[in-house]
Amino acid sequence: MMKNSLNHIILMTSIVLGQLCIATHANASAIDQKLQKYIKSFVISSPKTVVGKGSDKYEFGKMLFADKDLSISKNISCLSCHNPSLGSSDGLPFSIGSGGVHNGLKSKQLSAKLTSRSSPHLYNKGHNSFRTMFWDGRLFYDEFEDSYQTPEPGLNGKSPLFKDIVEKIENVMSMQAIFPIASTVEMRGEAYKSLSNREVWRKISNRIANKSVYKKFITHDFNIADIANALAFFQKVEFQVNDTPFDEYIAGNLDSLSSKEKDGAVVFFEKGRCSRCHHGVLLSNQAFQGAGVPQIGPGHTKDKNDEGRYLITGREFHKYGFLTQPLRNIALTAPFMHDGALEDLKTVVVHYNNPSRSIDDYSVLDLQKLYGSIFNDFIYVDKNPYRNIYRKQAIAPQIRTPLGLNNIEVNSLVCFLKKSLTQEKFHFQLKFDECN
Repeated sequence: MMKNSLNHIILMTSIVLGQLCIATHANASAIDQKLQKYIKSFVISSPKTVVGKGSDKYEFGKMLFADKDLSISKNISCLSCHNPSLGSSDGLPFSIGSGGVHNGLKSKQLSAKLTSRSSPHLYNKGHNSFRTMFWDGRLFYDEFEDSYQTPEPGLNGKSPLFKDIVEKIENVMSMQAIFPIASTVEMRGEAYKSLSNREVWRKISNRIANKSVYKKFITHDFNIADIANALAFFQKVEFQVNDTPFDEYIAGNLDSLSSKEKDGAVVFFEKGRCSRCHHGVLLSNQAFQGAGVPQIGPGHTKDKNDEGRYLITGREFHKYGFLTQPLRNIALTAPFMHDGALEDLKTVVVHYNNPSRSIDDYSVLDLQKLYGSIFNDFIYVDKNPYRNIYRKQAIAPQIRTPLGLNNIEVNSLVCFLKKSLTQEKFHFQLKFDECN
């Protein structure tokens, strides 16, 4: 009797467990089907691998990237603000220029000026589809006119004054590479502000051409464009990302994401509205949109304001618009937004959940605790009510209405952004508390 009862219990337990497994599999299958549909709808794919690591051009660019001789004062390099160990940025809300100490949280401003904006990450910025550079897009390539638009008039148009440079420039990332070298706030320094951009580029290219370590890379008509092309090629190869867990998932490995990550992906495509701007091969529409970001730091104008793309185009709909960033490895690149106002991804998601309220409630104290010892002055935050009204009015339609995410959805979305979109070789650098 007891034996029969025990067998009955075991049988019923097995049936229940079997039903649970079937139900769980069915749910997983349903969510996978949903995500595959979204991946197709938003034309999401993985970037193709760019070969060239170890080539002469790559090695030349790698050496230049770390060479302080690219700065007139020989005290700052590309690596100073784009460190691979700091998410290809510098880990700061805004960067320290020539004259400071550059070492992540051990950096010191000293006599240096601060950039008005955060140093953008480099992940997938060398992709062939990338057509504009800088947070405000002040540099872009016009494929119809076959010409560049840049902050330097001598490089612009179909018949540029600096034809010797433009004819050799290979792409928009190459063109971008020469501007930090010429910037008084970044690599040139105030001591050489009387020089023209052309003079700075000539001095730097002559200096590099005369270094024995670079002799095998130097041609008879060597100029700043050769430096720029090597730098761009190195960055294109070195910082390409196409092997995140999400890329595995796109390729068909449905087990590459956990159930929590898949839940976060659904929020990304649905309630979070992220995919409206973050789609395509780079997870970026490369557009300039207002996100209601609180303004901190030096700002871009005398009143410490920064109206972003509007300062370039003068068009009202571009006010407070900044370039939508690609998302692969984004978790490595804190702090976030054009001025580094948001310290981590959870803060970013909470901000997007209700940008208008985020502006009103914003406090710079957390950032001050993290970075206050680095900068000479207390971090400024713009609380001007009139400017903040304009920032709210400029919020993109996609997020103007609060998202209404609950805590579970916030954590799921952060889990997806942090774990699914980061290469596994960097997972040891992160904590995945939101994925538990």
